[in-house]
Amino acid sequence: MTVPTIAAHGRFQVPLDAFVSGYAQRFDIHKAVIKDLQLTAKQPDGTPVSIKRDPTTGLAALGSKGKQ
Repeated sequence: MTVPTIAAHGRFQVPLDAFVSGYAQRFDIHKAVIKDLQLTAKQPDGTPVSIKRDPTTGLAALGSKGKQ
């Protein structure tokens, strides 16, 4: 999914069944198990942001080089 901008304190919500694999398969939440989830974005000044789902603790914000 790509969105051009998200306003400060805004939210962009997408249902999981909107995602498609590299093999053109739709994500089926009733059959699939999520093992890894990563979001990448850029701050208004261009600084990259990465958020990755940690299976034990939930989501964790990562720095521009992928370090917590």
